[in-house]
Order: sequence, then structure tokens, then C-alpha cells
Amino acid sequence: MFKLIGPWTKPGSAEMLTSGEKARILILMGCGTMIFLVPGWLAWRNIRRGKEDRLGASRLALGVFCVQLLIWVLRGHFVAALGEFTLFVLALSAALFNAALVWTMYQALEPYVRRHWPHSIISWSRMINGKLRDPAVGRDTLYGVALGTLWMLIGASLRSRIPIIWKARAAL
Repeated sequence: MFKLIGPWTKPGSAEMLTSGEKARILILMGCGTMIFLVPGWLAWRNIRRGKEDRLGASRLALGVFCVQLLIWVLRGHFVAALGEFTLFVLALSAALFNAALVWTMYQALEPYVRRHWPHSIISWSRMINGKLRDPAVGRDTLYGVALGTLWMLIGASLRSRIPIIWKARAAL
């Protein structure tokens, strides 16, 4: 529903925010700002100290960029119009932003993860360096695919509000 609101219109109760909603918005804005500032500062500090993995971060960021653009291409319904160029620029900017954010997060967190939990990134480092046939990479990829599939099945089950087991029994 659309409503004409001019300077003479007094805001109704639906348009006014309560103090709790205002506090929630401020907390979310603060957390959102910290998500960008803290990793940026940590990445800058790690680069300045020479404790960065620029090759790994760049490969990961390039992968994120390519996957984001591929998702946009596969989901798109394109027509021959000038507006498509605008959509392409928006998709390109979103992919670049996400790639830059992932690059920064990787630069910020990788030295700490390598120092405190080195066993947790062994297969990750091998995969980033191109050793895709390594058994540890295969094992962790299999775990990831299995957990991702389970997560999707749980999500689909919760969305439909019908347990997966009931659907399987009904098929028998």
C-alpha cells in the first residue's frame, strides 16, 4: 500500500521506532562496522609484520570472485537491453567487494589459525596450493559435501514443516 507523506503529515505509531528497535539498529550498525574495521586492522598489521600469505589469499579471493560472477550468470534471465549493463556492473561490484572482504579476512586470520591450530588448515593449504589429489583434501571435501547436504536437507525439512522421514515412509 502506498501513502502520500508530506511535511504536514504526522508520523503514526507504525512509522515510529521504539527505543528497543533503535538500540537494536545501533548494535547491528556497530557490529557491521566492526566486521570491516577489525579484520582490516589485523590484515594491515599482519602484512606490515610480514606474516601474510598473499598467494593463498589472492587465490581464495579470485575463486570467490569467479564463483560470484558464475552464480550471477547462471541465475540471470538476460534480455538485450541497456539495463543489463547496469546489472552487470552491480554484479561485478558485489563480486569484487566480496572478494576483497574474503582477501582481508584471510590475511587477518590465517597467521593466527596457523599458529594456534595448524592441524586445522593442513588440507586447506594443500588445496590452495593446487594439490587437489591429496588424500586429506579429498577427505575434508567429502566431509564438507556430506555436511552441506545434511544442512540443506534439514533446512528443507524445516521449511516444509514435514519431517524427511515421513516423506520417505510415504514413498514406500
